[in-house]
Amino acid sequence: MSRVVFAAFLVFLLSAAAWGQATAGLGAISGTVHDPSGAAVPGARVVVSNPSLGFTRELLTTAGGIFAAPALTPTQGYKVTVNKEGFAPYEASDLFVQVGETVNLNVALTVGAISEKVEVIAATPIVEDTKTELSQVVDNHMINDLPINGRRVDSFVLLTPAVAKDADFGLVAFRGLAGGNSFLIDGNDTTNQ
Repeated sequence: MSRVVFAAFLVFLLSAAAWGQATAGLGAISGTVHDPSGAAVPGARVVVSNPSLGFTRELLTTAGGIFAAPALTPTQGYKVTVNKEGFAPYEASDLFVQVGETVNLNVALTVGAISEKVEVIAATPIVEDTKTELSQVVDNHMINDLPINGRRVDSFVLLTPAVAKDADFGLVAFRGLAGGNSFLIDGNDTTNQ
């Protein structure tokens, strides 16, 4: 019996590790849908799409009015539409999802006829969640403008808070924890063994 429990536990650990590796280098869009009084809107139809990727995902809000679209490819051009009978449609377009980022939308539906439409273009307020992890996106502006000797990827990583050089082997330590390093560039593993 203990072997069966141990085997099940081992399978669980390996699948959790595989899921963690599969979601590395991705982003997400989540949010809360509420009515004008601030009450949650359950069962609203949420569509997250990106025409340039040919990507569409349909979701329903929970009883608390919450939706989440994890494991999105980091890029710009995402569009979120929210529809619920009795409310005017909501649309947010040209959203930019970065690596490791969760774009959090606060969607306020207005009561209206079905023919009305509320459209928000590139001005959607992004609400930062309280995060327990540290992350930073090193964009083209930083790479082009900062005087980094040798233009090594690990030198740019040192710009992130809580990252320090680990010995002289070209490795970095995150929050003081040394270990194997994996370098992802645009979501692709470029680690040189």
